[in-house]
Amino acid sequence: MLALDKWASCVIARGHDKLLGRWLYLEMVGQQGQWIIVLSAYHVCPQPFDATYNKVMAQQTRLLQLNGIQNPNPRQQFILDIILQINSWWHEGKEVLIGMDVNKDVNHPHSKISRIFTDWANQPSSSPLSGSIQTGHLSMQ
Repeated sequence: MLALDKWASCVIARGHDKLLGRWLYLEMVGQQGQWIIVLSAYHVCPQPFDATYNKVMAQQTRLLQLNGIQNPNPRQQFILDIILQINSWWHEGKEVLIGMDVNKDVNHPHSKISRIFTDWANQPSSSPLSGSIQTGHLSMQ
Protein backbone atom coordinates (compact mmCIF):
# COMPACT_ATOMS: atom_id res chain seq x y z
CA MET A 1 0.00 0.00 0.00
CA LEU A 2 1.38 3.38 -0.97
CA ALA A 3 0.53 6.97 -0.18
CA LEU A 4 1.76 9.28 -2.93
CA ASP A 5 2.26 13.00 -3.42
CA LYS A 6 0.53 15.16 -0.79
CA TRP A 7 -0.88 12.04 0.94
CA ALA A 8 2.61 10.73 1.75
CA SER A 9 3.22 13.54 4.21
CA CYS A 10 0.01 12.58 6.09
CA VAL A 11 1.22 9.06 6.92
CA ILE A 12 2.36 8.80 10.53
CA ALA A 13 2.40 5.01 10.93
CA ARG A 14 1.93 1.78 9.05
CA GLY A 15 1.35 -1.75 10.18
CA HIS A 16 0.00 -5.20 9.48
CA ASP A 17 -1.56 -8.26 11.05
CA LYS A 18 1.58 -9.70 12.60
CA LEU A 19 0.38 -13.28 13.08
CA LEU A 20 -1.09 -14.14 9.68
CA GLY A 21 -0.50 -11.17 7.38
CA ARG A 22 -4.21 -10.85 6.59
CA TRP A 23 -4.22 -7.06 6.46
CA LEU A 24 -2.03 -4.01 6.29
CA TYR A 25 -2.77 -0.38 6.97
CA LEU A 26 -1.59 3.19 6.82
CA GLU A 27 -2.40 5.56 9.65
CA MET A 28 -2.81 9.14 8.52
CA VAL A 29 -3.54 12.44 10.18
CA GLY A 30 -5.13 15.31 8.32
CA GLN A 31 -6.29 18.81 8.90
CA GLN A 32 -7.60 19.66 12.34
CA GLY A 33 -6.06 16.46 13.69
CA GLN A 34 -8.52 14.07 12.04
CA TRP A 35 -7.11 10.54 12.10
CA ILE A 36 -7.86 7.94 9.44
CA ILE A 37 -6.81 4.35 8.99
CA VAL A 38 -6.67 3.05 5.41
CA LEU A 39 -6.94 -0.73 5.68
CA SER A 40 -6.44 -3.38 2.98
CA ALA A 41 -7.41 -6.93 3.95
CA TYR A 42 -7.68 -10.45 2.51
CA HIS A 43 -10.17 -13.05 3.76
CA VAL A 44 -9.14 -16.55 2.64
CA CYS A 45 -11.31 -18.66 0.35
CA PRO A 46 -13.50 -21.26 2.05
CA GLN A 47 -11.96 -24.69 1.55
CA PRO A 48 -11.45 -27.80 3.62
CA PHE A 49 -8.15 -28.11 5.48
CA ASP A 50 -5.60 -30.43 3.94
CA ALA A 51 -2.20 -30.50 5.65
CA THR A 52 -0.52 -31.48 2.37
CA TYR A 53 -1.63 -28.29 0.61
CA ASN A 54 0.38 -25.12 0.72
CA LYS A 55 -2.60 -22.85 0.08
CA VAL A 56 -3.30 -19.81 2.23
CA MET A 57 -6.16 -21.50 4.11
CA ALA A 58 -3.88 -24.43 5.10
CA GLN A 59 -1.02 -22.07 6.02
CA GLN A 60 -3.27 -19.98 8.27
CA THR A 61 -4.74 -23.10 9.88
CA ARG A 62 -1.25 -24.37 10.74
CA LEU A 63 -0.15 -20.98 12.12
CA LEU A 64 -3.24 -20.72 14.30
CA GLN A 65 -2.61 -24.24 15.62
CA LEU A 66 1.01 -23.31 16.40
CA ASN A 67 -0.35 -20.36 18.40
CA GLY A 68 -2.48 -22.60 20.59
CA ILE A 69 -5.84 -22.39 18.86
CA GLN A 70 -7.37 -25.85 18.72
CA ASN A 71 -9.60 -26.63 15.71
CA PRO A 72 -8.97 -23.22 14.10
CA ASN A 73 -11.26 -21.71 11.50
CA PRO A 74 -9.18 -19.06 9.69
CA ARG A 75 -12.22 -17.44 8.09
CA GLN A 76 -14.00 -17.01 11.41
CA GLN A 77 -10.78 -15.97 13.16
CA PHE A 78 -10.28 -13.25 10.54
CA ILE A 79 -13.70 -11.78 11.34
CA LEU A 80 -13.08 -11.84 15.09
CA ASP A 81 -9.56 -10.40 14.82
CA ILE A 82 -10.33 -7.63 12.35
CA ILE A 83 -13.39 -6.54 14.34
CA LEU A 84 -11.20 -6.27 17.45
CA GLN A 85 -8.62 -4.22 15.53
CA ILE A 86 -11.17 -1.86 13.94
CA ASN A 87 -13.00 -1.48 17.24
CA SER A 88 -9.72 -0.47 18.90
CA TRP A 89 -9.12 2.22 16.27
CA TRP A 90 -12.67 3.54 16.52
CA HIS A 91 -12.46 3.83 20.28
CA GLU A 92 -9.32 5.91 19.77
CA GLY A 93 -11.46 8.28 17.65
CA LYS A 94 -9.99 7.22 14.29
CA GLU A 95 -11.99 6.86 11.09
CA VAL A 96 -11.48 3.60 9.18
CA LEU A 97 -11.58 3.13 5.42
CA ILE A 98 -11.63 -0.56 4.44
CA GLY A 99 -10.75 -2.22 1.14
CA MET A 100 -11.05 -5.97 1.28
CA ASP A 101 -11.06 -9.13 -0.85
CA VAL A 102 -13.56 -11.20 1.17
CA ASN A 103 -14.23 -14.11 -1.21
CA LYS A 104 -17.90 -13.89 -0.25
CA ASP A 105 -20.97 -11.82 -1.11
CA VAL A 106 -21.18 -9.24 1.69
CA ASN A 107 -24.79 -8.46 0.76
CA HIS A 108 -26.03 -12.01 1.36
CA PRO A 109 -28.31 -12.08 4.44
CA HIS A 110 -26.39 -15.01 5.96
CA SER A 111 -22.94 -13.61 5.23
CA LYS A 112 -20.79 -13.69 8.37
CA ILE A 113 -18.35 -11.20 6.84
CA SER A 114 -21.06 -8.51 6.81
CA ARG A 115 -20.69 -8.43 10.61
CA ILE A 116 -17.61 -6.27 10.06
CA PHE A 117 -19.85 -3.60 8.55
CA THR A 118 -22.84 -3.93 10.85
CA ASP A 119 -21.30 -4.19 14.33
CA TRP A 120 -20.74 -0.45 14.51
CA ALA A 121 -23.95 0.68 12.83
CA ASN A 122 -25.86 -0.34 15.96
CA GLN A 123 -23.62 1.19 18.64
CA PRO A 124 -25.51 1.72 21.91
CA SER A 125 -26.18 5.33 22.84
CA SER A 126 -23.74 5.02 25.76
CA SER A 127 -20.91 4.41 23.30
CA PRO A 128 -18.29 7.17 23.23
CA LEU A 129 -18.69 7.12 19.45
CA SER A 130 -22.48 7.13 19.22
CA GLY A 131 -23.81 9.74 16.89
CA SER A 132 -20.48 10.19 15.14
CA ILE A 133 -20.26 6.96 13.18
CA GLN A 134 -21.54 6.58 9.69
CA THR A 135 -21.26 3.13 8.24
CA GLY A 136 -21.88 1.88 4.79
CA HIS A 137 -20.35 -0.30 2.22
CA LEU A 138 -20.14 -0.71 -1.50
CA SER A 139 -19.75 -4.19 -2.83
CA MET A 140 -18.65 -5.15 -6.29
CA GLN A 141 -19.16 -8.50 -7.94
